[in-house]
This record gives sequence, C-alpha cells and structure tokens, in this order.
Amino acid sequence: SLAASHVPVALLEVAFGGLAFAACAGLFFRREPRPGGPALGPPRGRTGAYILWRRHRYGGTEHVFPVNLRRGVLLGGAIGFIAGLLGLGGGWLLVPALVLLMDIPVPVAIGTSLVAIVAPALAGVVTHYRLGNLDFGRAVPLVLAGIAGARGGAWGIVWVSERRLKQVLVVLLLLGGSYMFMRGLGILGS
Repeated sequence: SLAASHVPVALLEVAFGGLAFAACAGLFFRREPRPGGPALGPPRGRTGAYILWRRHRYGGTEHVFPVNLRRGVLLGGAIGFIAGLLGLGGGWLLVPALVLLMDIPVPVAIGTSLVAIVAPALAGVVTHYRLGNLDFGRAVPLVLAGIAGARGGAWGIVWVSERRLKQVLVVLLLLGGSYMFMRGLGILGS
C-alpha cells in the first residue's frame, strides 16, 4: 500500500494486466494431476516443511494433497504485497497461484483464498485510509453486495465442475487483464 502511492497508475494497470495474463497462461497450460492414490507425504525428490491437508466433502470424495509451508508463507507475502500495491483483494491472483504453485484443487483454492486475503485486505484498508485513499460512500454498498454475492457463489460452487471453474477463471482473468492492460497502455501513450 505504501509503494502504491509512489508508482504511476498506468504502470500499476499494466502490471495488473501482465500478472492476470501470466496466471491465465499458467492455468490454461497446467497439466492435470494423474489419477492415482492420495499423496501421503512430500512429493518425490522434494523436501521441506509439508503438512497433510484432507478435504472430505469436495466432489463426494476425499482429496489428499501435500502443502509446502515455506512456499505458502512466501506466496502469502508476495500476494499481500501485490494486493496492497495494485489495490486488489489478492484472490484474483491467489486462486491461480494456489492451484499452480501449491497443487490445490480449484474449489479448495477458492475457499482458501477467501480466508487468506482477509487480514492482508484489512491491513491495506487501514493503510489506504491513513493515506486518504478510501471512499466509504462507494465502499459500503460494495461490501454489502459482496457479502450477498459471496454467499451465493459459495453455495453455487457445489454445482459446478472443477474443469468449468477453471475455464471461468481463465476467461475472467483474460477479460480483466486485457481491460487493465489496455487502459494502462492508453494512459502511457497519451
């Protein structure tokens, strides 16, 4: 949030677009995991601080996958910085990052990202408030509508396949990234 006040808006918009395109490409070209038994520890050839996460109710089956704690801490710090810098909740980038870098299934990544962005978002709000970059008149209706939308989306996720969720995420990243990238280039060009 502090860095954002020193970076030109056009550069922030182009950076947003570039990150959205990178996340989109990563999701589009990602190989799907091979079917087989659950992972019971760190992947072969990898060492580090892993925990075993079990998700019992997703898709009617238990999904088991390893999570690298160090990678999670680094990812959280990077996402927090990017969220504060670009003024984004972080979820637009965190979901693809969790899927691509931590091998978490898309529906679990969506729920995890919502929890993971709460504290960084609050820290960003406080900092932006102190900098005078907060419009409460617009924020309140957005928050109220966002709460209702998030509840509906969370209930709706059980009816959508992981493949379809990934397709929707790729399309949204392309649209949002294209808009911000072109907007940033327009500002830079004038």
